[in-house]
Amino acid sequence: MKSIPLGLRHALESGDCVLFIGSEIGHNFKNSDGDLAPDGATLAKELSDEFSIKTAEYELPKISRIVELRKGRAKGEWAEPE
Repeated sequence: MKSIPLGLRHALESGDCVLFIGSEIGHNFKNSDGDLAPDGATLAKELSDEFSIKTAEYELPKISRIVELRKGRAKGEWAEPE
């Protein structure tokens, strides 16, 4: 994988930029156990369960916004894939 350009990295770390990647990015990344990252629907369900969000539909944008409102967003916390 190519490295992230320094300017973009600083913008992400300082909170001056929001990195947007599609939900299907998980098909390209694995966690430390070798499992593929979840797709958007699975991530929405996992977040809903983790934060006790009762919903009939697991829409990632709505669920992630509720999590952000409840938990907040930490600046500079991000991980670069290996």
